[in-house]
Amino acid sequence: MNVMNSINYNWSNSYYIDMPSQYMLRVLFVPLQFKGGKMNYIKIPRALIYDSTIQNKDLILVYSYLYIRNGLDNVVLFTIDNMVSWAGYTPDSHKGKVNDRFISYLEYLSNNEYIVASINYRNYSGNECIQVTVNANHFHLIPDNFAIIHIDEIHKLMNYKEYLTDYSRISTGKLLSLLSYIRANTNVNPKKPLCCYRMYKTISTDIGLSIKAIPKLVFALDELDIIKTHSLKKVKIRKENGSYIFLTAPKIFVDCYKYLYDDIFDTTYDYKKEIEKQIRFFENQKEK
Repeated sequence: MNVMNSINYNWSNSYYIDMPSQYMLRVLFVPLQFKGGKMNYIKIPRALIYDSTIQNKDLILVYSYLYIRNGLDNVVLFTIDNMVSWAGYTPDSHKGKVNDRFISYLEYLSNNEYIVASINYRNYSGNECIQVTVNANHFHLIPDNFAIIHIDEIHKLMNYKEYLTDYSRISTGKLLSLLSYIRANTNVNPKKPLCCYRMYKTISTDIGLSIKAIPKLVFALDELDIIKTHSLKKVKIRKENGSYIFLTAPKIFVDCYKYLYDDIFDTTYDYKKEIEKQIRFFENQKEK
């Protein structure tokens, strides 16, 4: 049976990869989570989010690129130049430049079994077509411990300069890394506040973002209307000698909106009410 004839697929969602004419291919993009021929979200593995050994956060962006282009057979066709351009950079194949950095991310994903391939990416020029097979267990078949990022959110992150006036210390990769971290740690039990609360120092330790950059990234996610935040008052603690100290309280993070499924929003959801619930939860904890 021809699987393509059994799927009501919107062919307008296939796309071209920029390649020299000898490599020109039409790459069919058949999403794994789709309704009406449209992919709605990707899953970011918790292990990838928490790997602070990768100093530049574009690793998750490269993973997202492969995820979005992953078809039903787990095969992805791409060029390094196309990947770099998609991430918002100008391709540069010189040693130590951006293409080199993205190749190191591909090597990392191969070495950690996200990609099932023994390919020497450095043998390929920037515009040569590369074919890899991704490990489904690290992509769409992740059983648990992942963050869900919607495609429209990735689009916003990639176009953050259109929304912000000051974007120093900000990059799409860093924004995606922080958003993935918040989502991976947001409570999903409806009986509890649907929030994440963390200290900036904890975030920095967990995923390797600098403490100086985190406030600007948090502000950016707020301005993009993806994540809303609330700063709690400092906690007054009485020491044994009778003096007092003030401890910084964690910051509350909450999704600006909530999806029910696909592109359908939960109209009963109110992020302000979730913040109020979280504040009451902290107050009750103090009383105990």
